[in-house]
Amino acid sequence: MSYRKNPHGTTVAAITDGLQHYFGADEVFIDNGIPSGDQYPNALESQLQACSVLLVMIHEGWEDTFTESRHKDWVLHEVKTALDRGIHVIPVPIGNAAMPAWEELPAEIGELANRQVAHIRSATYAADLDRLIRQLENHVAPAAAPVESSAPRRKRLWLRLLVSTISLFALTPVLFHSGGTAWEFFARPAAISTALLALVSTVATTLVFALQPLTNRWEKGAGANGIQRMFRRYWIVPFLIILSSVFTSIHAITEDQHLRLEKIFSYVAFFSLAIWVLWLWYLRMAEREEAWPPPVTTEPVVFRRAAHRLEQRLIADGKSRKPFTKADRRDAESILSGLDGAREELDRRAGASIPVWLKGGHRSEAVAYLSWFGSVVALELTAIGISVFGEPALGRSLRAAGLTLAIAIVFTAAALYANRRLDRRDSRRWSSEIAAWQQKLTLMIPAHGAPAERGHG
Repeated sequence: MSYRKNPHGTTVAAITDGLQHYFGADEVFIDNGIPSGDQYPNALESQLQACSVLLVMIHEGWEDTFTESRHKDWVLHEVKTALDRGIHVIPVPIGNAAMPAWEELPAEIGELANRQVAHIRSATYAADLDRLIRQLENHVAPAAAPVESSAPRRKRLWLRLLVSTISLFALTPVLFHSGGTAWEFFARPAAISTALLALVSTVATTLVFALQPLTNRWEKGAGANGIQRMFRRYWIVPFLIILSSVFTSIHAITEDQHLRLEKIFSYVAFFSLAIWVLWLWYLRMAEREEAWPPPVTTEPVVFRRAAHRLEQRLIADGKSRKPFTKADRRDAESILSGLDGAREELDRRAGASIPVWLKGGHRSEAVAYLSWFGSVVALELTAIGISVFGEPALGRSLRAAGLTLAIAIVFTAAALYANRRLDRRDSRRWSSEIAAWQQKLTLMIPAHGAPAERGHG
């Protein structure tokens, strides 16, 4: 926006406000938006070199201002630079101003007289501004809004596996050590951990399938109402889970009547880490709910929340007859694009082989089972290494390790297979749901270029 500071500044500000409302504040630059303390010549030059369109605001007597003495005539410099660089220049006479003739302009910008003007008159302000906006749409293409990638972060999978395996390997002997030889320090915890793996994987897999309707209901509620509202509504559930976990831990620590410091420290460290991870997850979900446009991923709560928020905004704008701006269209199209990417990723997940699916790290349960199995293998290998030096006989160590690993392999494989089947079914169901959302939201978005009532004035 190139203009002279004069009594028509209010009109220039109104035009700027209307353009920023439609295209977005980042797409329309005017010098009063330069932050305090910045060197305005550098800011003006930077914006001038990067712009797609220069709007020259012409008030009555504008052509006479070039005869005034100035250290540097920025309006003359802006118009000349834009004409020389081939930037699209639109003269905008405001109020009763007329477009100056060639001979009335400085020679450096005389070409401006040949440009088609876009009048903005007080009596027809709304219609004139709307006409200018339609012209600018041919030249201004706002950058797409950032959308969180729907693809999983595969690069971190092996790091997650490594960290989890090492943590379990270090923690298990401390939790389940009950005295004995160095070989037993690793072999017994490995056996106990394998038994727990078999129990937990069986119970967890059964509960996942049994509680699927309840889980789906909670996910749909979180998608429609948001994670924070759902937690406020059902706070008693996580509270009871934490309470039962604490009582279980206290019982495990005190059951042998010996309060060993290392066991207490291990339990405290484990629960502190778990609470910290859950808190980070909650903060991340809360941040997603505040962002606009909302991120879109393959997580059902996330893509449902994005779709619901776009639907709510479209309905609210329709009821209030708020004009559907180019910035609004950009946001809506970015969300639809994110939904399309999530649907494609879900389709790939549904058709992927088990090795490819595992590498994708799509389900945290699968990563947990693999880490658990990895820690059992590490414990048994350590125990075998100790038995090589004669504690106990190597044959006994190998038989014990073989039995433990066989059980661990069977239950880990069964848990992974069950999770794979569940994820394939869910991926197909979620893909179909996203397709339905895309069709519904596309029909709700006003047609591009359709006339809309505007509240400029």
